[in-house]
Amino acid sequence: MCLKSFRFTLFAVLLGALHPLHAAAQDADAPGDGGAFEVELNAAEQLENGSCRLTYVITNGSDVALDQTTYEIVFFDTEGIVSQFLTMDFGGLSPGRTQIRRFVFPETPCGSISRILVNDVVACTRAGGGASDLCLDGLVTRSRTPIQFGL
Repeated sequence: MCLKSFRFTLFAVLLGALHPLHAAAQDADAPGDGGAFEVELNAAEQLENGSCRLTYVITNGSDVALDQTTYEIVFFDTEGIVSQFLTMDFGGLSPGRTQIRRFVFPETPCGSISRILVNDVVACTRAGGGASDLCLDGLVTRSRTPIQFGL
């Protein structure tokens, strides 16, 4: 066997050996209970009455329909001190869909919030009943505002 033929055969064998790894990586990215669940803090608007309106973009990248999605969140002030513990209910979220939710926080100027932390999941219920780990295990957070948002 010539060297060129040997290299081609070795390449083909290696490529064949990597194929199952590639397939496994694709399966890991496939939608499912562990699929990406993205919550983005998209906007923070100061209202005239002194309240802050936060707009969230939620993308349920899984194939799991959720009847209830509720988080315990924590606000930090500009000094990094915990200022509020709150519950945010995103409600039902359809699979493979992006939805928008808005929340108004009375007597809370947007400029007084430096960071929002997802502290815990209060409820993450599949359509038809039963808890899901998707709301925390698959959670990806980001912010398009000056306010940090994360786990």
